[in-house]
Amino acid sequence: MPSFLPDFELPSDPSKVVRLREATVADAIDFSEVDPQCEEEATTLFFERLQAKEKYSDPKRWTTEDRRFALFMYHLHTTKFPDIPLTYVCDLCTAATGKQVQHTVSVKLADIAADYTPMTGKPVRDVVHEGHAVLVHPVYGADAELMEKARMDILEEEAATEKRARKKRSQLGMLRLLSSLDVPGLAPDASEEERRVKVEQFILDMGAEEFKEFRSKVLEAVADLRHGLKSTFQDGRVLLETPPVRCEKGRDKEGPGLRLQFHFRAFDYIPNV
Repeated sequence: MPSFLPDFELPSDPSKVVRLREATVADAIDFSEVDPQCEEEATTLFFERLQAKEKYSDPKRWTTEDRRFALFMYHLHTTKFPDIPLTYVCDLCTAATGKQVQHTVSVKLADIAADYTPMTGKPVRDVVHEGHAVLVHPVYGADAELMEKARMDILEEEAATEKRARKKRSQLGMLRLLSSLDVPGLAPDASEEERRVKVEQFILDMGAEEFKEFRSKVLEAVADLRHGLKSTFQDGRVLLETPPVRCEKGRDKEGPGLRLQFHFRAFDYIPNV
């Protein structure tokens, strides 16, 4: 019988307690239907399947940071190894030798966990722009899946034509911004999802300088919403960041060190069949 792992709280909402069981071979067979490139879809399925019914909450309503933290906690309680090996290209050594130099470092799980930050206050920040009350919030799992689909569309377009791919990348950038905000005053009686078209038009009507100011306000609020493990968005994908690592040749003794970005995916913790 699969065993349950220790409970933990979601970083964005400590009132939500998550209880997971270990994945089984039967789970692995079911998960095999999901395209390995669809990380967010797999993450949703992973937590829908493995949560205890008495503690269940919708993983599509978890923030992307909640979802990565939950995967990290699953790995922490099921692995026998205290660290993760990561290989990267060292720019300092590459520049010094004139050829590409790779280093492999072992990043301790305990050091990654030490970067944990709880949510400060409620998971929303108020921003005022041109008289409009703008609500800024973290990206949730449902929108992470939408960005994932948009990124897949870009990859398909790049295979066909660069012109269409550039437009798709711009649309992905807009979706990333829309995923973090709402302007209730544009349609007070509608839901956030129903308002999204109006919010998008609200942004599209901005001039370049106004948009620069607006985006700066949103990004500042997003930074203040940091919670869970240190992570970042890159081309519509969520990446975890390591604590600073050092060049093994000692070429960066004076610098702040390098934070490596890496994927932390549900597929990595499903039993192989």
